[in-house]
Amino acid sequence: MENLFTAAPTIFWITSSLKLLDMKPLYEAFTAFAQKHFPNSTVLPKKTYVSILEKREFAAINIKPKELRIGFDLGDRGFDETVSKSKLSGPMPRISHMLVLTEQISTQQRSG
Repeated sequence: MENLFTAAPTIFWITSSLKLLDMKPLYEAFTAFAQKHFPNSTVLPKKTYVSILEKREFAAINIKPKELRIGFDLGDRGFDETVSKSKLSGPMPRISHMLVLTEQISTQQRSG
């Protein structure tokens, strides 16, 4: 049976705008990180975002043409320069915090 980490992104990218393809390497790097650190998690494409869940949704990704908005369920953790209040469209209200990754970070990862 094909792993959902490989199947879900394929389905998502086929149905997404071509403008989002620039973000695919960064998206794949993040989902590989999630799979490594949460091996029982599942990637589930939704209408406006991608959900990462393990029993329940703990992270969500909004893919924009120039950035990934990655939301997390961090409960009462405070906001700071790294994580801000979530501005994702679509996921459950418990996705409280957000980290923004840009194409600039993606370029640095490929060359580093």
